[in-house]
Amino acid sequence: MYEWDLEVNYIKRVEFADVPVGDGAGGTEITMAFREKYYGKFDTFKIEKTGQHCFCLTNPVRKSDGYWEQTVRLVSTNYDTYLDFSGC
Repeated sequence: MYEWDLEVNYIKRVEFADVPVGDGAGGTEITMAFREKYYGKFDTFKIEKTGQHCFCLTNPVRKSDGYWEQTVRLVSTNYDTYLDFSGC
């Protein structure tokens, strides 16, 4: 087993390519589109402006150049949480 200590000061920010489809109410799935392929299945990411976390349910699917769709679900302690579109 090998271990490395890494210090990273740069956090990559991936841009949305379109407004998400779905609001995640009741634990429903949301389809998000990004400008690049970055997140993989089972990754979790944070929407910077709203502080909401999303869990990736699928691998990204390329729809065109600079347009990758991915199905996610909001990470929350209850099903009353909705996606805040102002951060997308």
